[in-house]
Amino acid sequence: MRTIIFLLLFSILRHISYSINNNQYQSIINSFFQSTLQEVNADSGLVMLMDSAGNVIAKSSLSLLNGKSLEDEVYTTVRDMGTLAVPVSLIPVLEKGNVSLSDTVDVGNGIYNHNGKEIRDHNADMGGYGDITLQQAILFDSKVGVTKSLSPYMTIKTDYSPMEILNFYHSFAVSDYSICSAKTMKEIQQTFEMVVSEGTGKPLFSDNVKIAGKTGSVIKEDGKHEVSFCGYFKVNNAVYTCLVIISNPKNGYPSGGVMAGNVVKEIIETSFSK
Repeated sequence: MRTIIFLLLFSILRHISYSINNNQYQSIINSFFQSTLQEVNADSGLVMLMDSAGNVIAKSSLSLLNGKSLEDEVYTTVRDMGTLAVPVSLIPVLEKGNVSLSDTVDVGNGIYNHNGKEIRDHNADMGGYGDITLQQAILFDSKVGVTKSLSPYMTIKTDYSPMEILNFYHSFAVSDYSICSAKTMKEIQQTFEMVVSEGTGKPLFSDNVKIAGKTGSVIKEDGKHEVSFCGYFKVNNAVYTCLVIISNPKNGYPSGGVMAGNVVKEIIETSFSK
């Protein structure tokens, strides 16, 4: 009987501690996320933080158009996740050996017509990347490079819910080999690390905390930009995965690494630097 009571008390205390920690993270996100959206003059945005066990321990979704939180459905509603979803399509072609990350692709001037639709890289106005590897196309968020490399073998899908994307990146945070082979897992994890060390995620680089992940971007049909970052970091032997999406930022150049990345860095520095 004493053992049962002890276990019950332990479970209750553990739950209370877990809730307190959750409230701490939630409070931190609430305190700065709105000001971040205001700084870049965005229409709206969302942020989600997941722990090692796959629990969402904090989240926030705000609209500056009406000053209110978005409905909870925003986290599970399918939307165009843009280049943030590219690694999902990358796995099957790597597993089948259709492509290699070292394959070279000519992105030319960064403008490419695919099935009657013009695809533009973010640096098309500066002449594009020319010849790059598939891995570099991912590092530098080249839509043209990814499309030319993967489209001969599959239809690149980008429609997912934020929760689905968060879970996908969490699989790499905890090395969940149920989604791919050990070889592919290592290759993609290394690519995610390089995104932050030398790619479009470089604004997130930290000497104190190792961050890995990918920036994302999408141009909506109305011409509005949406920028994002999803990735993971390890602090005190625990791994956390974070997703940030910022819709229609009007101040500054639309950048997932800078705008969404700054939110991730703020979470790390405020919540885990002590």
